[in-house]
Amino acid sequence: MGPGFVVIFWLFIAGIFAVIWAATVGVFILSWAKKWRVLKWLSGIAAGGLTTVGLLTVGLFAYGIIRSMDPNAVFEDTFRGEPGSNVPEERIAYYHFIGID
Repeated sequence: MGPGFVVIFWLFIAGIFAVIWAATVGVFILSWAKKWRVLKWLSGIAAGGLTTVGLLTVGLFAYGIIRSMDPNAVFEDTFRGEPGSNVPEERIAYYHFIGID
């Protein structure tokens, strides 16, 4: 199982999440138009919760990618200590997962 499988798997999971989110938003809009009070509350809570989870997940991934581009942070995470003076201060983009050096 290579990186392509992992990417396809997570895109599949994201697609399922998007369909469920779109369904809850659709039910919310429908219940708002038909003035169904209980269904509007239930679908609104579900849509709000899914939106929050989605935004937090994207933010966590973005934080991890940005942090992985900082040599000092990578050194601290790897060796559990402060980097020495021989660690370059420039920011480099190193994507080990997809094999780009």
